[in-house]
Amino acid sequence: MSNPKKIDPDLKSAIIRALRIGRSIESDGLVLDLDFICRTICQDISEVPGIFRSEIDYFDGFYEDRYASGSQIIKGSGDFNDQMLTIPINNEAKINLRLFYLRESKDLIDVLSLVISNRIKVVFENIFKVAQVIEMFEDFSKAVMTALNEKSEHTAKHCKSVPIIAKSIAQLVSDHPDMFNNETFDSSRLHQLEIAAWLHDIGKISVSDAVLEKSKRLEFFGNTEDSILDRLSLYEIQKGERPKWFDILRAAIKRSNKGENLTVSEILAVKKCQQMNYMSEHGEKPLLKSYEAEALSLQRGTLTKNEREIMESHAMKGVRILDEIEFPDFLSEVKEYAVNHHERIDGQGYPRGLTGDQLSLGARIMCVADVFEALISKRPYKKPIPRGRVKTILLNMTQSGHLDELIVSIFINSDFFWHYGED
Repeated sequence: MSNPKKIDPDLKSAIIRALRIGRSIESDGLVLDLDFICRTICQDISEVPGIFRSEIDYFDGFYEDRYASGSQIIKGSGDFNDQMLTIPINNEAKINLRLFYLRESKDLIDVLSLVISNRIKVVFENIFKVAQVIEMFEDFSKAVMTALNEKSEHTAKHCKSVPIIAKSIAQLVSDHPDMFNNETFDSSRLHQLEIAAWLHDIGKISVSDAVLEKSKRLEFFGNTEDSILDRLSLYEIQKGERPKWFDILRAAIKRSNKGENLTVSEILAVKKCQQMNYMSEHGEKPLLKSYEAEALSLQRGTLTKNEREIMESHAMKGVRILDEIEFPDFLSEVKEYAVNHHERIDGQGYPRGLTGDQLSLGARIMCVADVFEALISKRPYKKPIPRGRVKTILLNMTQSGHLDELIVSIFINSDFFWHYGED
């Protein structure tokens, strides 16, 4: 017996990609089992994750010399006693496919042979179309990351890492179905989660670079640490005095601008300075502007309240962008996964203040993946946080109603949590 016929690699790749939707196809009573299709075409079902297993386990592959002529009836083996109908099908890739089984009466086979052949051809044409749509959407999602990379390298890196993290968490969750009402992630849902993770920060395309890349608290509107220090020096010259607390304030300004938090007494010094004036070339001006004082007094990050609102607006902008896309059925969960990654279990998140019971399991996984990646990664304003401290932060976020407690519990006890990104 000759070796099994080798399928064209591009066709095989396209079919595997298309069959990741993991569904059987039904039409007018004819059921084409995708598991069986894949066994016939690809020879090895293990190459196609998530395809439903059928009762047809005896099929030993397609051999050109064995099924060289047109339609043939092959008797089933083992416990399966139905008939197998092999039909040559000329598809777009010019490959003869002799496939499928039929549970109809043997007397109908000759009549139905051509009809079934035509139907199967249409099925495969549709499979190619599905593959093309999936590939196009994946390319579009990656193009978004490329555009983000032009604005912010760390944001693009974030969008590349979150898909890996989200899929890994989803697989961990699927290993504990009893904890999630028997909900799991098959290949179709994993693929949707991956695409959603590529797209989750799409709204950042419209966020100002000055906000997106702000690495120091005083880095805005041309204002810098030096401009404030120059004003203090000018004040000393104009007043002919050097207040002792100015030296403490100068050191506090330098520390705060690097991201360190000020003490209560230093914050009071900032407020006092804000109430003092100096003489500029345009007249009397505050020694410290209100937004400078706000930036210096921050207890977290580098963004002022207004800048944080600008940054958080990316979530609603992402909603509006993805609203313009008509997602096909097999990608129907992508948008919900993508746009809700800043929502919270307690309803205090954004952009819409949804609660945990309003969020899908996929969206709750995205929330954890997004936070985890942000914590372990270097940012313009911070260094990567050690894994032990990350664990503490995530646990605190479950207690405060931010993240899903069960997902975090499973995640922090996994090898992936402790070792991802070590290289």
